[in-house]
Amino acid sequence: MARLVLLVGPPGSGKSTLAKKYEAEGFVRISQDDQGKGGHIEAFRQAVNDRKDIIVDRMNFNIEQRKNYMVQVAHLDYEIEIIVLHQPYDVCLERILKREGHPTIQDEKSARSALQTFFTKYERPYENPRFKLTFVYPEGPKPRAIICDLDGTLCNVEHRRHFVRLTDEEIASGKKKNWPAFFGGIKDDTVNQWCALILRAMQNDACIVYCSGRSDNERKSTVEWLEKYKLDSFGTPYTFGKVKAPLYMRNRHDSRRDDIVKEIILDFEILTRYTPQFMIDDRKQVVEMWRKRGFVCLQCDEGDF
Repeated sequence: MARLVLLVGPPGSGKSTLAKKYEAEGFVRISQDDQGKGGHIEAFRQAVNDRKDIIVDRMNFNIEQRKNYMVQVAHLDYEIEIIVLHQPYDVCLERILKREGHPTIQDEKSARSALQTFFTKYERPYENPRFKLTFVYPEGPKPRAIICDLDGTLCNVEHRRHFVRLTDEEIASGKKKNWPAFFGGIKDDTVNQWCALILRAMQNDACIVYCSGRSDNERKSTVEWLEKYKLDSFGTPYTFGKVKAPLYMRNRHDSRRDDIVKEIILDFEILTRYTPQFMIDDRKQVVEMWRKRGFVCLQCDEGDF
């Protein structure tokens, strides 16, 4: 049986390195970067006609891109595998900037543009009987971490919640959620002390990592708030010293649901660096995602909004 391997991952995640290893073993490597849009399609069709083992070296960031290849072998005796390569954004960018002679990404501007395209359009593949699915993460030991949400979890947002939690009457009248007004009140949030107590109690045993559905447009006001309440750094001089808590936020160009955004952060930023021990969150859809992925999540509110 012939094999079709589809690589998925951002630029700089190691796709071409892996694809060339397969190529050395006899696979036909299909690369839009090297063969061009039309050329790589023709090369793929020819390889299929010849019943060759094929590896597609491309970002393949959404279902539609991956489907374009799979449908062409659906009626043939091909075994399909999707391999997703995970690396953090900053690692990918650093690798790209060190490369020389890349056919399509030649400077920092084009590198950031390509990475943004991937991370704002990425659709995670899930188990499917039609193909084998493999997820690849960086190897090696990773520190333990507690993953904590902000709005409604660490941050008390009752004074601004009305901007996005509408009554049935408001919805019926056509009123829309006002996210700019909601985030405009960040500076006036108070601390949910129960959550701060958990983080401080755990600071000597695990890294504290913030994962928020807030747009990274709000990074400055968020950092200022964390610093104001001394919740930006954790640890003691008797352990590993004070360490800044990483803050992962929604890409400002990505307007998808919180659970989608946070699962992308989980895969590419958290699991590539940390070993999560448990999550703290309030929103139902996000809590369900954490639990579906096999993590303990402490849910602090009904969160059905």
